[in-house]
Formats: sequence, C-alpha cells, structure tokens
Amino acid sequence: MRQFSKQNYLLWLVVVLLIYVASSSALLGDGKTLRRVLLLMAFIVAISHVAHHWQYAWKKLLGCVGVASALASAVTLWNLWDSGLLDLGNRAAAISGSGVAGLAEFENSVLASLQMSFSVVLIAWLYLTTKSRVGQGFWLLCCIVAIVYLFGTFGRTGWLAAVTAVVVLIAVMANKKQRYAFWGGMCLTIALAIVFFHERIAYELFSRQLTHRDEIWRMVFGVMPGNWLFGHGADASVEHLLGVQSLGGYETVINHAHSLYVEVIFNYGVIGLAGFITILIGSVRRLWLQRGEPLCALWLAILCGAVPSIGVDFSSFLSTPNLVWLWVWLPVAYACALPTLPRGSALQGAKAGD
Repeated sequence: MRQFSKQNYLLWLVVVLLIYVASSSALLGDGKTLRRVLLLMAFIVAISHVAHHWQYAWKKLLGCVGVASALASAVTLWNLWDSGLLDLGNRAAAISGSGVAGLAEFENSVLASLQMSFSVVLIAWLYLTTKSRVGQGFWLLCCIVAIVYLFGTFGRTGWLAAVTAVVVLIAVMANKKQRYAFWGGMCLTIALAIVFFHERIAYELFSRQLTHRDEIWRMVFGVMPGNWLFGHGADASVEHLLGVQSLGGYETVINHAHSLYVEVIFNYGVIGLAGFITILIGSVRRLWLQRGEPLCALWLAILCGAVPSIGVDFSSFLSTPNLVWLWVWLPVAYACALPTLPRGSALQGAKAGD
C-alpha cells in the first residue's frame, strides 16, 4: 500500500488540490469548506478500500440502484399519466417529482434529469455486463423506462451527459452485434422523436440555446479582476457578490455560476481550475488504460459524460454529497484507487458480451 501511494500520481494531485482548497477556506473564508474537504478525503479513502476488497459487491449494489431507479421512473410516469399530468411535448409539464410523497422528489426538473441520466448510464452498463438473454431483456426494459423519464424532464444537460456517457460505454464495452443494435435503436428513437416531438426538440436545441448562461458567465468574470489567480476564496458566494440582476428582461437572483468550471475559477482562480482539469484528464486516462475492466469502463463513461456537462450546469464544487460527487468525485476516487500502469501498457480484457 505504501508503494502504491508513492507511485500514484493521480492520488497526489487530488491531495494537493484539496490542500489548496482547504487553505483557501482557512485563509480567505470561514472554514466551512475545510470540513467538506475532510469529508471528501474520507470518501476517497473509503472508495479505495472498497475498490480493492469488495469487487464482488459492486455489481450487486449497482444492480439494486438500477432497479430502484427504474421502479421510481415507472411509478412516476404511471402516476403522472393517471393524473393527466404527463405531457412529453410540453416543457411546462417537465417531470420534477413522482407525485408520491417521499419517492423520487427533486427540487426541480434539472436535478431530476441529472439524477436520472446517471441511472440511464448505469442501467445501460448493467445491460452490457449481463450474459443471459432474460437479464438483458430486463435491463433493456428498465433502460427504456428511464429514458422516457429522462426525456420528460426536458433537462438538456442531463440529455448531454447521458448520450455522451452511453456512446463511450458502447465504444469500449459492446461487441459488434450490440453496436449495430445500439445504433439501429438510436436511429429509430431519433426518427420517432422527430416525428412526434420535432417542434419541441427544435425549440430546446435551437431556440433556447444557453438560456442566459453566457450572460451569467460574463457577470462572474466581471467580478474577477484582481482575483484571477487565487479566486475569491473557497467560501465566497456568487449570490453574495452578484445578487439580483436583470436577466432576460426579468430581475433574477444569480445563486450560482451555472458552470462548474466557472465556479472553480470564481472560488479558486486559474490555479484551482488548472488543478481540477489536470485531475479530470488524469482520471480519464487511467480509466481508459484499464477500460477492459467493466467497472473502469463504467466510471470512464460517467466521467466522460460529466466533462462537457459540468461546463453548462452543476454547482457546489465541494459540498456535502450531491450530484457533483456522483458524476465527478466518485469516478475520480475510483481512478485514484487503480494502480499506475507502466507507460504504453493497458489491460486488454475481453469486452462484455464477447
């Protein structure tokens, strides 16, 4: 273990970044983020232990999560349909909760989409790692239900994350037959969506565009002069500095940067952003080199789905466990638990289903 830690450059990069964040909180803030750094460090240590010693339990746990997500999606869709509130062509009816107290209740449709997009990727992975036809049929049904739910959230960031991650999964895990089936199903799905929801899809993709995110980013950059290198500090708040602004003709409270990259610049400066991007690149590289292992392929896909998505949404870079932990810190923690391979080497394990 000691030799593993010495050779694990990725783990040390994460440690250095977290020490930088903790120092920023202690020197420029009230220390609130320092406690979160300690929590994240404990999480990374725990994942490292689980990754090495509890491999068998991973698929059982992920399978339970997949089933729970599919059931929550099915109950939500049924309940909304039964109450006459399900309308997949109307953004005003975007799914944000099941309508059942205590079950799959999200603050808004954006959070619902980001949560369910993770579940779609996970279920697709379960399908690809299952050998039996019955099991594959079950996970395919679960995936279809989750995709319908995801579409009904109208969360474009969730769509982007899910599509990117699933394409990566197919590229690194699927056999030739599965690839043909995937692209055939994708073409059929796109054709049906265009036929039945072409106006809504065109509006979402071409009319709404960035929905004023670019204006928010310019506002954040407008308060950066003098703080570009180190940022405003770990505990500084975008809402505190920007407050209420005119956005799209309305007075709106700007409560976060609507981009994790922009948020990192705001709080930790260019130094923090450089460290974060280096960790993302290092994690993707390590997971890619060991993509023959099914779990590495899963976390590679999740992280690849996160990389573009956190550029246009997500918030709370370091907070109590949230969606950033799910999409970013969990794959990074798993990558940190992997051994550093010699240059030019990679595990060439058989692809699932071959």
